[in-house]
Amino acid sequence: MASAYKKQEIDLQAALHVYEERKRENPNLTLKEIAKEFNVSYYKIIRRHQGKPSRTLRHRTSQRLDDTQYEALYRYLDYMMDLDLSVTPNNIQQAANLILQQNYTGSNPPVVSKQWPYNFMKQHPEYLQTKEASSRTSSCKC
Repeated sequence: MASAYKKQEIDLQAALHVYEERKRENPNLTLKEIAKEFNVSYYKIIRRHQGKPSRTLRHRTSQRLDDTQYEALYRYLDYMMDLDLSVTPNNIQQAANLILQQNYTGSNPPVVSKQWPYNFMKQHPEYLQTKEASSRTSSCKC
């Protein structure tokens, strides 16, 4: 069974399709009438008609780095781990801020918050290093 959100999006798309078809025959037809007929939000159908995506499809506003910047951060962190260097929240924050600085053209480049690297590490547990692993590598006399 589809979620309520998915059902609502399907209803919105169907309403817009019907609106476009009926608008050719009746130029006085309004979106408000269609919204009532399909029992969908008038404001949502207006936004979809204007081409604005749903919240799930929009770019996240809280996301500091774009996809290519994230890729650069992943490569840097993978490189650090390949060299058996510890990945700390401070390292992640400095790397992210450096990436943001290099890609910003204005006078005050954006920076990540103090909490951002901790949230990043929660979302990417592969970059978490346990104390056992770091002590094993530091005690190794190769």
